[in-house]
Amino acid sequence: MDKSSNRTVLNNEEFIKVLRDIFSIDLNTDLSKDTDLSQYITDSIDLGELLAVIKQKYNIEPQRPELFSKYSKLDDVVKVINNQIAS
Repeated sequence: MDKSSNRTVLNNEEFIKVLRDIFSIDLNTDLSKDTDLSQYITDSIDLGELLAVIKQKYNIEPQRPELFSKYSKLDDVVKVINNQIAS
């Protein structure tokens, strides 16, 4: 069975929930599409943990993980996760 057919995209609200869970971000902290995630995702270990949770919970895996080094805004990172950015 092709797992990619189970789920196609992660929305910003779902991504924010995962971020809050993994990085213990307080509910009073505003996270929006323009939030710079470099303050939370500081190294490959943080990114790896985030992607592992997304894969396990939503069955989504980015095809081009090298693009994470180019993008840090929440909206762009979600697009990379959803394979909506090609370069």
